[in-house]
Amino acid sequence: MDSIGNNLDSHIKLAQYKEQLLLKKWAPTYNLSLLDGTHWYHRTALVVMADNILRRGVISLFHDHVTARHAGITKTLQLITLYYWWPNLKTFVTEYIKGCATCQMTKVNTHPTHPPMFPITPADNTQPFETIVMDFITKLPQSGGFDTILMITDCRELTTLWVARLDDGTELKVTDPKEQQRDVEEEEAESEERQDGVDCTRQQAGCCWRRRSFERLQCGD
Repeated sequence: MDSIGNNLDSHIKLAQYKEQLLLKKWAPTYNLSLLDGTHWYHRTALVVMADNILRRGVISLFHDHVTARHAGITKTLQLITLYYWWPNLKTFVTEYIKGCATCQMTKVNTHPTHPPMFPITPADNTQPFETIVMDFITKLPQSGGFDTILMITDCRELTTLWVARLDDGTELKVTDPKEQQRDVEEEEAESEERQDGVDCTRQQAGCCWRRRSFERLQCGD
């Protein structure tokens, strides 16, 4: 890293020779000085001229290098300002790191964006299933040969149709939850009727048995 830095310093100092007039103009505004009598510094940091290749090289040295380990904006700025300086350094470093592919892939986003929600409101006097929304639920464990569900919701009555299909989409099966609920209720009603019938039969059988027993007692059997 030292050899890279020394080589970079040589290029930065060489670039200063071509911009002496600009550096002298900057000197009172940015408190620059000829610290070594030849090259311009901001306090103890070497001034880097408006050369994007040199400036990106400086940031790369303190951010991309294997020993830098892609530090964040604040840490990178702290390291750079010990050795180098130029106007709007913070903005340049910030934009560089925001565009760093490695950082974007590996760093945790602590301020995730949340897209706004736009409720779908049907117009007045719409008919059932005139305004709908659809979504797929895919790659489910197969059930009855199906592994995908297409969910269709009626925005007017919030009624949902569940459409199960094969992965290749060749077979469809539509289930209306309301009809399914009615089927369940009908089955429960039939079950209760059957149970009531069984209970009635048992009661009738019990009454017949008690009547026969009473008749036997009267006859002295």
